[in-house]
This record gives sequence, C-alpha cells and structure tokens, in this order.
Amino acid sequence: MLKILKQALRPMDCLIFVAAAILFTQLDYSALTAVDIIYIATFAIWMVLLAIRIFLLYRKDSGE
Repeated sequence: MLKILKQALRPMDCLIFVAAAILFTQLDYSALTAVDIIYIATFAIWMVLLAIRIFLLYRKDSGE
C-alpha cells in the first residue's frame, strides 16, 4: 500500500495539501465569501481526483 501511495502522491500534491491545511485553519467559517467557497470546492475536487488516482493505481497493482 505504501508503494501505491508513493506512486500516487506527487510533490505538488504535498504542497497543495499544506496550502489547504493553512487556508482551512485561517478561514472564517461563519462569514464565507465567494472566493472562500471556490477554494473549498477546488480542494474538494482535488481530493476526489487524488482518491480516484490512488484507487486506480491500487486496482492496477492488484491485477483486477
């Protein structure tokens, strides 16, 4: 499983994850602006695509 994660995660993914963590700790969730909502949606899409990439590599590695 660790081999699959090493294949799936790219250096830019780690940078995006750190940026998301910093951004989400600084957001004022009681007063979200349109830009904040766009950031949240963008990171959600990125997480879904990352999960799909990991799933496809796992499926390819297991031979299904």
